[in-house]
Amino acid sequence: MALTTVKQGGIAADAVGTDALDQDAGFTLAGLNGSSTVASEGGAVNTSIQQGLIKAWFQFNSDASLQDSFNTASCTDNGTGSFTQNHTNSMANSDYAFLAMSGHDNNTLPGATITFMHKAITSGTRVRITDASGTVTDESQCNGMSAGDLA
Repeated sequence: MALTTVKQGGIAADAVGTDALDQDAGFTLAGLNGSSTVASEGGAVNTSIQQGLIKAWFQFNSDASLQDSFNTASCTDNGTGSFTQNHTNSMANSDYAFLAMSGHDNNTLPGATITFMHKAITSGTRVRITDASGTVTDESQCNGMSAGDLA
């Protein structure tokens, strides 16, 4: 299999038969379906590109209308302060990492809102939004992302 090495000056075809990183290369791809790695900033270790990517992200408003997203088919409004983000492509299991935040999109300063994963399933994530006292609430914007393995 031929490797393609991307150097600072652009893309060049490389020799066949090695998966090792060239110190001057930046990164080497061993096929689109293979395990691709990139050297750390300091060059001491290699990291998997597939493992390091965000697998889904979204931004929706208070009625669960998607404003922008990646690997998010839709959002479902389950009632006040409760939404489900539905993945386009499912996660491999429900042990993935999820981070979300919510707030206002105007110039007023709201009280604290707490956004958390209520339940992770392979096809999506249930999101819960509460104020500082624990009361469920809708906010004008909610953003979230998932990291882990796709199915």
